[in-house]
Amino acid sequence: MLLVLTAVLAAPAIARTLPAAVCVPGVVCITNMRWEKDHATSFMTIFGTFENNSRWGMENVTLAFPVHDRGDGILESALATLQAPILPGGQWNFKAVLANGFYINSATLKCNLIEGGRGATAAFNFLPIFGPDSRREQKNRLKQHPEIARQH
Repeated sequence: MLLVLTAVLAAPAIARTLPAAVCVPGVVCITNMRWEKDHATSFMTIFGTFENNSRWGMENVTLAFPVHDRGDGILESALATLQAPILPGGQWNFKAVLANGFYINSATLKCNLIEGGRGATAAFNFLPIFGPDSRREQKNRLKQHPEIARQH
């Protein structure tokens, strides 16, 4: 049996950081999300904190971030995976490495619930978070899409 969680739109993003939480209320949140260079590996990385606010433990957790190019096509998916359990109230500081890209604006969660062994999924949508090498392109995009600029 697959349990599907309802997604909620996030608060506005600024440049490379999403300061507010992206949540499925009472179930899970992604906080402290940012896109920057991992100084330990020199790879571009999406960092953040996954919070399990549900009453279920979760394991085999995967977060997938579709990475877009300048033309809104998808180049790749940046993945963060954890096999260990995240108990209710627990947190996981994740890292999703990516090769290239321009922006992200969504994530998909897949996991197994420890109690009952059911699978669960959730989709998160948020305003674009741009890569750190995309400042000029970000300004151009915001000019072309005033509806996004008003929310930044």
